[in-house]
Amino acid sequence: MPFDVVRKRLQVQGPTRNSYIINGIPRYPKSFISTMYQIVKHEGLLGLWKGWVPGVMKAGPSSAVTFFTVEWCRDFFKKRRNHNKNN
Repeated sequence: MPFDVVRKRLQVQGPTRNSYIINGIPRYPKSFISTMYQIVKHEGLLGLWKGWVPGVMKAGPSSAVTFFTVEWCRDFFKKRRNHNKNN
């Protein structure tokens, strides 16, 4: 998750940072390592794992939907293939 936190911070900042209505967006260096260092310096080491709980909470339902869809499609095409063999 630390790499995702740094990536998202850099993306939110973006190239058009000055045109945002909200002024509270922190300014991060353009370097990945420098941004990571700044997060640790101002928020502590656990700052790199922000958003971990929501990420884990959405992973379960997302995986369940994926497995259901794959199994449903597999069964559907298996029945279609068997139906076509019998005709």
